[in-house]
Amino acid sequence: MAATTVGIQHIMREVSQLYEAIQSSSKASGNIAYPKIAVNMLISGYPIELMDGDAAHVPSVWINAVLDKLIKTLGDKKVFVLSILGLQSSGKSTLLNTMFGLQFATSAGRCTRGAFMQLLEVDTNIRTKLGYDFVLIVDTEGLRSPELSTKITLNHDNELATFIIGIGDVTVINIMGENPSEMHDILQICVQAFLRMKRVTFTPSCMFVHQNVAESSAGDKNIEGRRRLLEKLDEMAQMAAKEENVEGITCFSDVIHFDIDTQVFYFKNLLEGDPPMAPINPSYSQNVQELKTKLLTFTARQNKCKSLSEFKCRVSDLWSALLQENFVFSFKNTVEMVAYSSLEHKYGVWSWELRKHSLSSQTKLENKIGSNLIQEVSSKTLTEEFDKVYIPLKTKIERYFKEDKNKETLIKWKATIDIRFTNLRKELIEGVMQKCQELLTAQQNRSDLDQKQSQYMDQLTKESKRLASKLKTQHATDDKMREEFDILWVDWTSDVMDRQPPEKPLNRQF
Repeated sequence: MAATTVGIQHIMREVSQLYEAIQSSSKASGNIAYPKIAVNMLISGYPIELMDGDAAHVPSVWINAVLDKLIKTLGDKKVFVLSILGLQSSGKSTLLNTMFGLQFATSAGRCTRGAFMQLLEVDTNIRTKLGYDFVLIVDTEGLRSPELSTKITLNHDNELATFIIGIGDVTVINIMGENPSEMHDILQICVQAFLRMKRVTFTPSCMFVHQNVAESSAGDKNIEGRRRLLEKLDEMAQMAAKEENVEGITCFSDVIHFDIDTQVFYFKNLLEGDPPMAPINPSYSQNVQELKTKLLTFTARQNKCKSLSEFKCRVSDLWSALLQENFVFSFKNTVEMVAYSSLEHKYGVWSWELRKHSLSSQTKLENKIGSNLIQEVSSKTLTEEFDKVYIPLKTKIERYFKEDKNKETLIKWKATIDIRFTNLRKELIEGVMQKCQELLTAQQNRSDLDQKQSQYMDQLTKESKRLASKLKTQHATDDKMREEFDILWVDWTSDVMDRQPPEKPLNRQF
């Protein structure tokens, strides 16, 4: 049913595409009312799609136009951007709805798609205290959705998570339970992407919310859990910095601002008992209220609030940077990326050894052909020569996949490496064979030409002697002899050219 459901976001998506199509036209008009529709929706409290949930694309032209119109309507106000991330069905939309009285859709499965932004006005009585005029809430779809294939999920989720953390002043990392292993993988890729995007010069912040924790009052247990969480985050930040050759990164907070003592929250269950008759747990609302107070005052203390125009530039710059970093998003985590990079380096060493042997063998064969020591090169002999290096290298590759510390991660690329290495051997053998055949053919052609040259000289000498005997009896002058020889030369060269085989046309491919 989800595929056939039409919502307001689909209508606005069409409006945005129409606007971008008009803007790309040479007849674009400056007074297009489409962005005003989105601005009116934002001011009225309706969410606007920031990232297309089906295409995983941010329509930069449309978003910039909407934000420009919003700035003209409200002024360049200060805004606090709060985003949220979490696995599918971890209670993200429920948390935002409870915290701010919103109406984001909630249900089991993949409910929210893409990312939506919703504008909330701050009460005039507390604007000065907080330091901003509006709160921009960014709700996102659940990560690691089982509806999507594994490869699509990795690329889509990692790109989405990096974008959402990057645009938010604070991002709530929502975790169902106490085990954040899946979010660790996603955060590793986010850190890796931020380190790669050198021209994006801002440090986002995050808060961890562990929901559905039965014993949230167990202080010692939570302290130990926080310590392990911090160790894991610092370890992955150092690993990413080492991979990207970035100095000065010693902990997670050097990349994404984070304080383990004040930015980790533990929530009890939303419901007391089993649904559908279970009542709401009062402590859940209390926890949400504490989190809300912490979030709203966090940016005021950090003095990090940006204006709407600065937020617009941040969205545009970050999305442009993300489009150039597709490579990093295809991995599950930094460990996997490091393993793949190491494998590619090793493959380069192995392939160069085989290529070096190929060049050496080709040089030896070319010298023998040039010295007329061999008149034929067989594929079997050449293959046996290659196998002297190829077989030991194959043994090295097998040993690497069995003994490397990341062998469990590397196993997924073993078949690909085997095929690439086998194809490389085949290509090199065929290349050497082709070069040798060309040299042998050229050598044979030179021999044939030398033989024909000798025949042509004998033939021309006989014809010249016959003409000289004939002209001697006629007592011809020098000019007459030169004229007769020129006639003989033209007839003889024409006859020689007629006996040559026709030239083969070049096989040109365009």
